[in-house]
Amino acid sequence: MTDAGEVIRLNASLQEWDVVYDRDAVEALQELQQSSNELYENVRTTLQRVVASPLMGNAKTGELRGCRATHIEHLVLVWELRSETTGNPICRRGHLDSLGEVYVHGIKHHDQMTKIVSNRDQPVRTQRGWAVRFNRYDVQPAINHLYETDGVRVRNVDWREKSVVVRGVVTENSKTVLQKRLPEQLPTDAAITVGEQRIPTESS
Repeated sequence: MTDAGEVIRLNASLQEWDVVYDRDAVEALQELQQSSNELYENVRTTLQRVVASPLMGNAKTGELRGCRATHIEHLVLVWELRSETTGNPICRRGHLDSLGEVYVHGIKHHDQMTKIVSNRDQPVRTQRGWAVRFNRYDVQPAINHLYETDGVRVRNVDWREKSVVVRGVVTENSKTVLQKRLPEQLPTDAAITVGEQRIPTESS
């Protein structure tokens, strides 16, 4: 069985939008990883490009209205741009200012493209790692705030010779937590590092 934590390791830097993966997309990635390493790497590379530039690909109509797609050899990757304010699909370039989420629906043979969105919205749980470095020791109150912050799980606290490093994961909307909620709990001289997005294993 493939370690699900190894399947999606994307988005090393935090985007202006959240990226959500459907269960169908993850299952397809797992199958590709097991059967075709070269094709799997091509899909991963394309996913990285989509995450960074979600307007790439072709806008779809009909059953796939609101989605975008691109071919990777014989496969089609389908994703959707969603409004931060309404959650509705963004179909016009003029509405991109409200982009809040890129939803990756799936990857299938191009003959089965419409089936990608037939079971809409079965998102998998993802996590994004983070670390905070304090270059002083009088930070226990700030660390306590991290433990109490919604959407944040502290994994460990490392008291080093000249600094304190706290590591953890985000357990919900990563953009809101990492750009707003987490910084509000920290002194201005704390340094936040954002890790990659991944699908956690059961032990994570």
